[in-house]
Amino acid sequence: MKTSLYVFINLICVLILSACGGSSDKSVSTNVTGVQDTITSTIDTYLNANSAPNEPGLSIIIKKDDVVVYQSNRGLANKQTNTGINSDTGFRLASVSKPFTALAIMQLYEQGLISMEDKLLDYIPELSSNWQAITVEHLLTHRSGIPDFLNDIWSDKRNSGLTNQGLIQFFAKTPELEFPPGSKGDYSNTGYVLLAEIVARVSGLSFSEYMQQNIFTPIGMHNSYITDETTPLKMGDALNFADKDTYHGFKMYTYGSMAQVSSANDLSKFTLALKNHQIVNQQTLALMIEPHANLVNVGDYGYGFAIRDGFDHSGLWDSFNTLLRFYPEQEIELIYLSNGGEVTDLHMSNIQKLVRDFYKL
Repeated sequence: MKTSLYVFINLICVLILSACGGSSDKSVSTNVTGVQDTITSTIDTYLNANSAPNEPGLSIIIKKDDVVVYQSNRGLANKQTNTGINSDTGFRLASVSKPFTALAIMQLYEQGLISMEDKLLDYIPELSSNWQAITVEHLLTHRSGIPDFLNDIWSDKRNSGLTNQGLIQFFAKTPELEFPPGSKGDYSNTGYVLLAEIVARVSGLSFSEYMQQNIFTPIGMHNSYITDETTPLKMGDALNFADKDTYHGFKMYTYGSMAQVSSANDLSKFTLALKNHQIVNQQTLALMIEPHANLVNVGDYGYGFAIRDGFDHSGLWDSFNTLLRFYPEQEIELIYLSNGGEVTDLHMSNIQKLVRDFYKL
């Protein structure tokens, strides 16, 4: 099925930037430029050679030692209104939403309200008793065995208009697992939808309210919010290919695995707050960026972060290409948000390589 293949390819690209550095479309190419004297000239040379002001574009921030050393915005958030991208433009984060969902869980963990060994059914008892062995940690580390509703069992009919509650109802009636919980790791968006529901049920708030009250507002992420069936994309935020706001041509309202909207400026505030332990404490962050699983086609994974020479998460969904990358030993962070599909996916990989080459990472 064409759609299933597209989603599977996107999943592979979600986390493996080094292995998925280019586009699956051979007609998409870029002018390769190299390292220049400064990080500004290095990235500007590349973008000047490869981006146009009247096309969908991107928003980038690079930080070194908590100082912004590069910041740029190119292209359009909305072609129809000719609205340009700036550093406060909100982008759908795609799978970069997952670290935020994991942090919400870990805040509740710090308060003693959740344990990693707690059973999923303790919080969502309407799910099948066949899932009794699944724990919170299994969900965080993609080791639950629950099929991924976006690539393992894609359905246009089911996913059109799908909500978190609709997904829970579907799995309550369709409880078959892909493997015994904890026996291996396989990336699953479903697990992070269920984690968002756990956050809501434990806190007594909607997931959106929890994120606003406990993460976004306290650190000044004023352009960040969760989209769902009651909260559409805000005016001025980036559209897919700068002209549409639907996934695969239809609306989908699940959140936790995706659906967060944030700007580059907001993510810059987030990186500083995370490093300064304003969101979770030092011990909790260390636990999150420690490898807890080895995922098929992904590699080492902690709680909400892929673990490589640093830690990160990337996202690719229906023309949104996003990256949040930490190199803690070198005190470097890379924030990349875009809405241009195949070509901005290629830019994401190329710019990450330029950053690594410039700083000799």
